[in-house]
Amino acid sequence: MNYGRFGRCTATAKSTGKRCGRPAIGPHGKCGFHGGKSSGPKNTEYLEENDFARGNSGGGAPKLNTNAVQSGAWVDLEKLEARLSEKERDDVERTTEAYLKRATADLPEDELQAKAREIALLQILRFRATGDVFTRGFAWEEPTSVDVAGESYEYESTRVNPSVGRGLDLSARWRRLMSEIEAWP
Repeated sequence: MNYGRFGRCTATAKSTGKRCGRPAIGPHGKCGFHGGKSSGPKNTEYLEENDFARGNSGGGAPKLNTNAVQSGAWVDLEKLEARLSEKERDDVERTTEAYLKRATADLPEDELQAKAREIALLQILRFRATGDVFTRGFAWEEPTSVDVAGESYEYESTRVNPSVGRGLDLSARWRRLMSEIEAWP
């Protein structure tokens, strides 16, 4: 199929996990369905009470939430790719090529290339999440208070490092893509 001047949409459908089959409508690589035409919501009244919404004066992550700063494992793949160092770009290229050599799936070349590249980028995020768990620990104690019937109680609660869950999510996506391109050793 000829996708036109801007090629095929680079978005992945959340429902199927497969790459969108529509043509992109601009150099950003997205079709109209996946945000190619979007300039944001027209009505933003629902954000007024949300202190954490982008664009609000109190915007940003909740207090004490340093997940993205600590590990870098929450960045989306497009932003990750834009921020890679030259060495990391070379690593991604080599890793992508290695997965393409191992892939045995009968998929169109562009789809195979996109999936292999995503696998390579997911590897970086998985390493970052794992590194954060090793650096900050699996869990930690933090002071917590609760008010019951007008009295305040202080206690220590255990909080699991959010990078543990993020690493599991990334690994699940990595395994699914590896199965799709049939690149298991």
